[in-house]
Amino acid sequence: MEKFEDSFSDHLEGFKSLNSAAIDASSIIYMQKAGFLHSAIVHIQLHSPITVLDQTGFDLLQITSHDMKPYQQLSADQQLVNLAQNLSIPVISDDKWVLIKARAMGFPFYNSLMILNFLLYKRLVTLEFFDKYLHELITIARYSQTVIQYGSTVTNEILTRIYC
Repeated sequence: MEKFEDSFSDHLEGFKSLNSAAIDASSIIYMQKAGFLHSAIVHIQLHSPITVLDQTGFDLLQITSHDMKPYQQLSADQQLVNLAQNLSIPVISDDKWVLIKARAMGFPFYNSLMILNFLLYKRLVTLEFFDKYLHELITIARYSQTVIQYGSTVTNEILTRIYC
């Protein structure tokens, strides 16, 4: 199985400058259901094509919407990748295809689990809320054991470096 993350150190380095990203519907939905979307929105300027936001079914999200008319014939996922490319920002997605495409294009990328780790890294959530959000996320997300283990490794590295 292909590993989507290069190393936890890369993620920790990326967390230092993560202030803007293009986000897809799966991540919006996962973070909303797990309870930490608002925290992500407050601390990361999130961008998304209108077609992606329409897929979520949520109203009044404080996510910058983009009309991707020149790309309207493309799928919502392809529009998201094009938006990230146009803005030169990382991608947040829980969709394997989107992550593969972002990686092929050389963009930094994160899934919802890594965004939760970002919030922990920046001390934007308490350990108590982190555990609550993590439990909810693991319950609703379809992460493989490999992804869950990797997320745990990143969490442990954050706890070792930041909280000790």
